Order: sequence, then C-alpha cells, then structure tokens
Amino acid sequence: MINLNEFRLSFIWVKGFSNLVKDGAPMDFFNYIEDYVSEFQKAKTAETESSQWKLPWIHWQGKNFWRKYLGFQNLNEVEALKALEFIVPMYAPSASLVKKIQSSGCRMKAEGFFYPYSVALVINVTVEGSLSIKEMLEQAKKIREDRKYVVNWSDGSEDTLELQPFASKALDKLWKIAYGKQEEAMPAVDDPFTIATVISGTGDLGENVFPGSELHRMLVGLCTFQRLSEGDGVHPLDDTTRLKLKASQMFSNSNIIYGLRHSRAIWFPCYIKSVEKKIRKLGCYHRNLTFATLQTESLVSTIRTLINNQNNNSPALRQKGINAAQILGLMYEGKDETYKSWSIRKQIDDNDYMNIINQAREILNIL
Repeated sequence: MINLNEFRLSFIWVKGFSNLVKDGAPMDFFNYIEDYVSEFQKAKTAETESSQWKLPWIHWQGKNFWRKYLGFQNLNEVEALKALEFIVPMYAPSASLVKKIQSSGCRMKAEGFFYPYSVALVINVTVEGSLSIKEMLEQAKKIREDRKYVVNWSDGSEDTLELQPFASKALDKLWKIAYGKQEEAMPAVDDPFTIATVISGTGDLGENVFPGSELHRMLVGLCTFQRLSEGDGVHPLDDTTRLKLKASQMFSNSNIIYGLRHSRAIWFPCYIKSVEKKIRKLGCYHRNLTFATLQTESLVSTIRTLINNQNNNSPALRQKGINAAQILGLMYEGKDETYKSWSIRKQIDDNDYMNIINQAREILNIL
C-alpha cells in the first residue's frame, strides 16, 4: 500500500501579445537595449519581495534550470545582454500581485512573469497530509475544478474564485501592467499547462509501473485531473507517454515522467522515499521542469508575435524572433549549450510548434 505525504502542482499560463507594446508602456524597456540594461540592473539588486521586478532565479529552487539554460554556473555573473539574448523574463513576486490566497487543505502561490511579447502566470499548489492515491487524485481534481479561493489582491480588493477565473483575473492584471493605459484587450485564457510531482510518501513505492496498474492510472489522473476510477484505459503507458530520461535518472526502472499534450506527472520513487536531502531534489526538479515548460511556451509566443507582425520593421522584434527560433532549436535537439529535457521536445512535437518555428525561420531567412 502507498501512502502519500506531499504532492505539488504547477499551473502555467502564457498570453502572447498580438500587437507590439508601444513606447510609454511600462514594459517598453524590452525594445531598447539601454533601457533593458537599466531595468535588469535594478532587478538584479532588488532586495525586497515588494520590488516590482526581480530576476527569475531569485529563489533557490529552479536555479539549475537557469544555470544550464544560460550556461552560467554562477548566475550573479549573467549580464543584461546575455539575458536579453536568451529572452529571460522579469519576475513579478507573488507579493506584487496578491497579498494572500486563502484555501483550505493546500498552500498556494501565484507568480507573474513579463516577457518582451507576452505575460505569464504560474500558480503553485502544495498539498500535505496522509493520502492514498485515490485521495490525492480527488484533491487534485478539486484544486483544478471545484475549489474556491479567497484572493486578497495587492490593490486591496478581494475575490472568491475558482482556479481558472482566478488565473484569468491575475493575467488581466499582468496584461495591464505590461500595456499600461493602452487599449489592448487580453485574449481569452486557455487551459494551463500543468506539472505534477509526488514529493514524499511511504509504502511500496518501488513497485514497477505497468499498463493498467494503479500507478499508471495515478499518472493519468495527475495529468488529466480525473479520479482514479476514471483513468482506466484512457491513455496508454508506452513510448508516446513515458518520456525518455537523462542518464542520471535511469538507474531505477520505476522512475517515470509521464507526459500528455499539456501536462506532466513526475514519479521518482527512489527520491520519494529517501532522506530530506533527496526530497529537496524532487522539489528542485519540479521547479526546473516548470521553468523549462514556461520558457518553451514563451519563446513560441515570441515567434507567434513575429509572425503576426511580420510587416512591422521593428529591429527588436526581428532579433528576438531570431533568438527564440535558435534557442528552441537547441532545446529541441538536446544540445549541451542550453537546458536539456525530453519534455521540451515532446512539448514542441505534441503542440505542432515546429511548424510555427519553421514559419518564423522562413520569414527571418534563417533556414
């Protein structure tokens, strides 16, 4: 019998700009190198949680993604021009968006990210307790679909909202920060990309996962937010859903990253049942994969903006389109120059992003 003590969920939304941010908007500094350098330096030295901008590696979990993505072991050495080249976002701490999120049975945190041509929201949820697999999936389904959250916004207002309306309102706030007073309506909010990781537990954790087993149905449930009984036979356990692992992750046949089009479930029992030091490793990996997913979606969003504005002669847009296409190519091929994960390749393949990338390459003449 398996008893689960902690699991984490991250919900990722990215909304791209159909039109370019005009001069005078709060985020127009992305269009000018000198302005960006100035804002980068401010974010680099920001010390308080209430600062408007920070760099995305401000917290220790997730630093490994940015180290490998940028090729710097010491992130303090990253210069503004390198960050601009790799389309690193400005990070809006939770305190700048919401003061408090009240929800029974879980901890929740909302984070905003500002890119040159998109805004992004990540909502992280942690659930602790003593849960069976069935109970964990019930909790995950309630978090995604049913539970209402009391949100105390940073402007003093308060709402009681389910997850999707909460995300829509938070993204609208981020959108207005980016555009300022410009009249640019935010498109409707789609379903998020989700990452789920079992962090700690006890019991028969090392048993092999085989098609139709309870663990297979658990992975499906964490990706689809179905109850355990609903997951039978819906999604296979084969090479299309069981992602390839890095060499360092392959020492146990029970280790699985299960992937569907817009979701991942991480099940690494060798770390789940280990000591506190190892448990921390799973939290870090969850954060790294969240950033990898976020960055992939945002780079694709940059390319979409380029395609939608291909008659615009903006040198900044053209250069960022070139950079985004090149970085996505490196990540897709699993090159050592940047962060490597088979999850990124599946994300690009499953969502037909390569067609978008190739369209941009043709526009930019970088085939």
